[in-house]
Amino acid sequence: MRNRLILLLLFLFYAFPIAAQQTPDYSIRSIRTPETDDQIIIQFEVLNTGAPATQSTTAEVTIATTGETVASQEVPPLNENEQATITVSISPVAPGLTPGERVLFLIRVGIGDIEAANSNTVGDNSAITPAVIVPVSDTVQPTLIPPGEPDAGQPPSFELPFDLNIDLSNPLHIALLIGAAGILLILLWMLTIILRLLLSRPPVFTTWQPPYVYMPLMNPESTIGRRQLWQQHAQSDALPMPCSAGNFLARKVLIGMSGEKLAGWQVSGMRISQYDMYGRVARSQTVAHKGVVKSLDRAMRKRHKLTGDRLDKAVRPAARGLLKEFRKRSKRTPSLPIALDIRFTGLHGEVRIVFELFQCISDQWQMVDQWEPEMTVLSGSITENFTYSLFGQRPSETNRQYRQRLEKDLVQMLSAMIQPPPPVAAPPDLVSDTAQMKAVSSDTVGNSIE
Repeated sequence: MRNRLILLLLFLFYAFPIAAQQTPDYSIRSIRTPETDDQIIIQFEVLNTGAPATQSTTAEVTIATTGETVASQEVPPLNENEQATITVSISPVAPGLTPGERVLFLIRVGIGDIEAANSNTVGDNSAITPAVIVPVSDTVQPTLIPPGEPDAGQPPSFELPFDLNIDLSNPLHIALLIGAAGILLILLWMLTIILRLLLSRPPVFTTWQPPYVYMPLMNPESTIGRRQLWQQHAQSDALPMPCSAGNFLARKVLIGMSGEKLAGWQVSGMRISQYDMYGRVARSQTVAHKGVVKSLDRAMRKRHKLTGDRLDKAVRPAARGLLKEFRKRSKRTPSLPIALDIRFTGLHGEVRIVFELFQCISDQWQMVDQWEPEMTVLSGSITENFTYSLFGQRPSETNRQYRQRLEKDLVQMLSAMIQPPPPVAAPPDLVSDTAQMKAVSSDTVGNSIE
């Protein structure tokens, strides 16, 4: 019984190949596309590796992407191991073809009539080959499309200079275009940042050298000596209120040749920083950009037309721009006091600097002395510096309240600096000369200071 089973298996093993050769088996080999001037030529070999064929068939050439048939050629019956060379000619003006376009052609031979469509050997009965549609010659006139009107049979597309066709109806091509545009924008953004870092310079606040040189120490009992000592204590033109009875305060006032406040002067720099008992805190130093400086200078030039709320509104952009970066740098020590430096520039011969000495009498500041310093100008411009003080965050303030209060205080301080000064009471014995403003006698000033 076992021997019979083995013989049966051997018989079936040799019988299957014999049965498999009972039908023809066509295959496409050696596809080639010879170059021609007026048409597309596709040549290939059809080989029969199965049983002899008893009927002819047709070799069809279609466009692989659309399935539209563009040419066909009859293939005669082939005996076992026989092959035939098939040549198919395709017109460049056939429907679905565009001159100069690269097209994929699908070749099919003997599917359905020679071999069943679902047979195991039908896989080599089709093949794909690319070809470029040759330009149309003068003898062949294609259908012309009026300029500006798209071809209804073709999707919208355009050709790039480096031989890359973009089809706007293809989602993949649209995604590639969007990605390329995004990458280009990122590269341009990075390029602008690099150029900005290379070409732009950070704002600086240079060291200020007073235009009035301190002379050798004079006799402190003389008028010139007392004025020389008081000049070093004048920080700005502010007169803080209220005042303590008997206190003295020196200030400096910037005027034009006509005596008008800030006439001929312009703001050339601003700096804000915190300070402690050892001096300025370097990490909190913030120098204003040109836009902030110009904003304050513009408000100062329009001071004649601005009063009250309109003046506060004009200087508020400069205050906000100055505090924008300062808040970030002062988060670690918000309670420290704040110093504001404002640099002014004027032309020699057009501006003046006047020092004034005040004493608090009956809760009001009264002028004790007034003078102009001895100037030493090495160039055509004069620079002066004002320094103001602001409170840091108070223990009872939240961060939001502190930010709002600091901005409000800064706006009020800048407005007070720009607007005309209020009248100041002066003692009746203060005399003046048309040539140069002078103080009262040395004995009177000396007794007042002492």
